[in-house]
Formats: sequence, C-alpha cells, structure tokens
Amino acid sequence: MKKTIQTRIDANGDVHLDFAGFVGCECQAEEDRLRRELASLGLKVGVKVSLKPGGNQTEANQQFGIPFHPIAG
Repeated sequence: MKKTIQTRIDANGDVHLDFAGFVGCECQAEEDRLRRELASLGLKVGVKVSLKPGGNQTEANQQFGIPFHPIAG
C-alpha cells in the first residue's frame, strides 16, 4: 500500500491529518517528523488520535502516549 498523508483544514482552522499505509510505529515516527517540521515553521501542533474502523483505541493511545480513560456505561 502506498504511504500517504491527507491534510484537511476545516472552517475553524483546525488541521486534520489522515495517515494511510503506515504500519505500527512507522505512523508515529512520521507524525513526529511532520510535527518537528511544522514546529520549525512556528506552528504548534497538538495530537488527537482518531482510529479508522476496526482500529484498536487502547493500542493507539499507548503508541501515542495518550492516557486511556474508558467511559463507564
């Protein structure tokens, strides 16, 4: 699969990135590289991980160092 990063900027100025074709830690490494590049241009970037259907949220949170807080139901 071809590795791509699709970028969308919404009406609020929020930037949404979709990483496709990256496997495992490759995705985080590419996100880190992109964040450093944007920082060198003076842009501060926060991370909010959203999974594609079939993704594992707990695994993604661990990979990106985001605490997991399950919602009690």
